[in-house]
Amino acid sequence: MSIRSVHSSLSRSLLSAICAAPLAGCAALDGPPPSSRPLSLSCPDPGPDIVFFDNFEGDTSQWVLISDHPADSDHNWAITSNPSVYAGAGQLSSDPGGPTVATYYSRFDSIPFSLAGRTHARLRLASRHHTSLNSIYQIFVRTLDGSKVSLIGDFGPANPSWPAFDQLDIPIPADFWGEPQVRISLLIQAGPHGGDFGAQVDNVLVSAPANPSCGLAFFDSFESGSLSKWDVHSDPGTPGHRWDLAQAPPSVCATASEVRSDPAGHTTAQHSSRLESQPFSLVGVGSAKLQFYGRWSLAGDDRFQIFIADRDSDQLRSLVGELTGTSADFPANQKVEIDIPAEFIGRPHVSVSFLVLTGSYGPGFGAAVDDVKILTDCHPGY
Repeated sequence: MSIRSVHSSLSRSLLSAICAAPLAGCAALDGPPPSSRPLSLSCPDPGPDIVFFDNFEGDTSQWVLISDHPADSDHNWAITSNPSVYAGAGQLSSDPGGPTVATYYSRFDSIPFSLAGRTHARLRLASRHHTSLNSIYQIFVRTLDGSKVSLIGDFGPANPSWPAFDQLDIPIPADFWGEPQVRISLLIQAGPHGGDFGAQVDNVLVSAPANPSCGLAFFDSFESGSLSKWDVHSDPGTPGHRWDLAQAPPSVCATASEVRSDPAGHTTAQHSSRLESQPFSLVGVGSAKLQFYGRWSLAGDDRFQIFIADRDSDQLRSLVGELTGTSADFPANQKVEIDIPAEFIGRPHVSVSFLVLTGSYGPGFGAAVDDVKILTDCHPGY
C-alpha cells in the first residue's frame, strides 16, 4: 500500500490515514500518525448533540404563531400532509389553505431551546418555497427576550429545486452560542400582489455539540438506501463497475451499507468511475478536512483518487489524495483524513469526488467508502 500526496498547489495538504486501534476490524496504517494528536476512539464518530427537532408528524406544540391575521387559519403556519414530496407524511406549510391575494404577516417561532455551554450550532431543515412579487420568506434566530435577533435566511421568489425540497444547512451566529433561551423564526410576509404558494418546511433540526471537536458541513453514512447526496459518472461500457451502494461485510468498521466502485466484483477492463457529492458550503468556516472510512485493492497502476472542487468554477479543482496498491489489513476499513485546501474555504458550493481509474492490469477489488464527513474548524487536539 502506498499513499501519495499529490496536491500540486499546496504542499501542506498531506494525507493522513488512521483508525481507532481498539476497535475490531479497523486496520491501522504502517507507522505512527503524522501528528501528535490522539487517535479517535469511535468508529464511526458520534454526531453532534441535537437540541431541537421537529419532523411535523404530530402537532405544532413546539411552535408559537405570531400573526397579524390570527383568525385566518388558511394562511397561518400549520401541518399539512403530502407524503409524495418528502419523507414522512407531514410538513409545515405557511399557507395550508392555498394562495391568497391578501397582504398578511405570519411568523412561526419555535419553543426556546438552550445553547448554554455550546460553542457551535447549526440549523438544518428541508425547505421549498414559491412566493409572489413583494412577498418575503425569511428565517431568523432570536433570543426569547428579543435582545438578539439575526436574519440567517433571506430567500428569493422560489428555491432552486422547486417544486422539490432543498436541504438547508445554516450556521447559527456565534452571538447566540451560550444563550440559555433561543428560538428559530419562520416568517412569511405577503405583499399586495398575493402570497402564492408560500413556504413549506420539514425536519427542522438544531445541532449544537456540548464538547465539539469539529463542525459538520457534510455527512453521508449511506444508510438511507439511496445516493441522493451524490452524482455518479462512469464509462457506459462497464456496467457493474460504477459507484453504487453495497452491503458492508461485518469485518469493516462501518454500519450496514457502504458505497463501492466495482459492486459487481473484479474487472480487467479499462474504465473510470467517479462519485461526486452534492455541493456543501464552507462559508464562515476557518478550516475544513475530509474524513471517511475506506479500503481499496488496486492492481498495477490502477489509482483511487480524491478531488475537491468548487462547483461554481470549472478552473478550481484540486487532486488532494491518490491511493494505490492495497490498504493495510484489507478488507478491513481504516479512517482517512485529508485537509481541504485553503482556496476552497469560504466558498458556498464545494464538492468532494472519489475516482477509480482502472487499466488493463486487473483483476482488482477497486475501492469502498463509508461515513463520509466534511469536518470544519476542528479544535486543537482533535
